[in-house]
Amino acid sequence: MITGMITVGILGVFMYFACPMVIGLMTPDPAVRSLGVQVLRIIILFEPVYAVSLISSGSFQGAGDTLVPEPDESVQPVGGAFASDHLSPPAVTA
Repeated sequence: MITGMITVGILGVFMYFACPMVIGLMTPDPAVRSLGVQVLRIIILFEPVYAVSLISSGSFQGAGDTLVPEPDESVQPVGGAFASDHLSPPAVTA
């Protein structure tokens, strides 16, 4: 589990600095790029937690226990959606 968190953390640092390039591949609009970079950087903060969720879920399911990871799999997407909604910058209107 520690190795997964470290790997995702290293990739997260790389992605934090690569966000403008990644978003730039999707749109030429500077306003959309700016918002996209901010939102992607917020999402990157939750990736190590998501990695732990996936690893622990797979471990429990591999051990034959499918009830323990269920609350974790249900709560994690809701937490990510909440953070995305409340930490994201306001939408740009034309």
